[in-house]
Amino acid sequence: MQPAYLHRSGMTCPPPSCAAPLSTVNHTEFMKLMSLHAFEGHSRTVLAGFKSRWNKSEWMQGQQGYVERACLAAASELASGLSYCRCGLDYRDRFKQHRFQTCGNEYVCPSCNYHNKVEPCVREYLSAFDGKRHFYAFTVSWQSSPKRAGMHWVTRQDAKGRAKARRHHRPFAKMADAPPCFRYGSDDQAMLKLMAELPFKFAEALRKHGWFDGLYCVFEWDFAFYPAHDGHGCCHTCLPHMHVFANRTQPLTFEDGVEIQKLYERTCVKHLGNELLPAYPDLEIAPIVSRDRLRGWINYQIKSMPIEKFYLEGVRHGCRLNALNLEFHQTIWDAIKLVHSPRKFGNLSARNKDMPIGYIGVQQFQKLTKTQHERLTNMVKDGLPLTVKEARQLAHHELAVAQQKQYRAETKQRRDRAKLKREELELKALHHPPPPPQRNHHHQQQNT
Repeated sequence: MQPAYLHRSGMTCPPPSCAAPLSTVNHTEFMKLMSLHAFEGHSRTVLAGFKSRWNKSEWMQGQQGYVERACLAAASELASGLSYCRCGLDYRDRFKQHRFQTCGNEYVCPSCNYHNKVEPCVREYLSAFDGKRHFYAFTVSWQSSPKRAGMHWVTRQDAKGRAKARRHHRPFAKMADAPPCFRYGSDDQAMLKLMAELPFKFAEALRKHGWFDGLYCVFEWDFAFYPAHDGHGCCHTCLPHMHVFANRTQPLTFEDGVEIQKLYERTCVKHLGNELLPAYPDLEIAPIVSRDRLRGWINYQIKSMPIEKFYLEGVRHGCRLNALNLEFHQTIWDAIKLVHSPRKFGNLSARNKDMPIGYIGVQQFQKLTKTQHERLTNMVKDGLPLTVKEARQLAHHELAVAQQKQYRAETKQRRDRAKLKREELELKALHHPPPPPQRNHHHQQQNT
């Protein structure tokens, strides 16, 4: 007999019928996981509930790879994976109070990433684009080929900000002793941590040398899984890179970009040495010409990690599933927690104290947890003294509550306007139906 949760609206999955081990199947296939006897218990229940919510939500269906990512999280059998699958659960608790559950895993969860990172970043920095400062977007990365690595200056963009033409500076292409490199592996956690921190060292150097007044940096991993040489195991490489938007008072030139690339190279050599460079430093710089382009870059820059893409590419590369599942789950979930991101520098950081140019954003305050807020308010009621930090936290909590009310009102107004617009379009279509298609007169004569 099927469990009761499989009879919910929108659920269509068979009872367990396959005796194959969990490690031998594709962990992105929902129906395959639900058909396994080995995939039972809490993980199965949580994944079924996620799929039921996905079936009813247009927004969830619009997120690429959402179901595959949830399947990977549930198959990992980690507590964080199960909380990911519960994200978006809307219910009432035993006290009849409304609850909306979030997982807080912004690095992999599209919903938490949008609400906890993208929206606050847009609200904080979009108003800073006032025409008085010059904003730039750039990507700090690596290239395995010396013929392609260097500095790429975007000279022309389309309406969505995508690069259509570039001017290149490739200093390694003329070096006779520059062999192709392979992407960096992650067997050594200490070296991997150093490689992950290196882009932020470069951001600090940019600020220190006065190239930018402020930077907002978001780190990103790019994993690739391949079959081992013996044909049975699985190995992987990882490419650490970073997306940045930054501002300055004067516009940059192509020659400035060349000097910035040289600074990137010097930073890499300083912290790693020539013999430890995993690949060739690579940099792409593009001007941000409008608020819409800044918003679009923020949406691209702050995105959740497409872990399902890494897994499916490993399958296409020919990895055996049992080896891929072991390598994938031992690598991805630990790497997500390795780097603290995003980070802010200069006039884009509200905590900056020694800047000649002040903070230019709209500071976003954070609420205290329910337990923390009750403890501090009880101390105030009892007349106990608060430390400077506790008083600041309590004040920021009140400001965060006011900001939250304002943003909720703005969101409601925006949704109401969109609803009215949809209703007007529907009424217009009802009273003015489109004319019937006209047949070609010459074609009618030929038929006659």
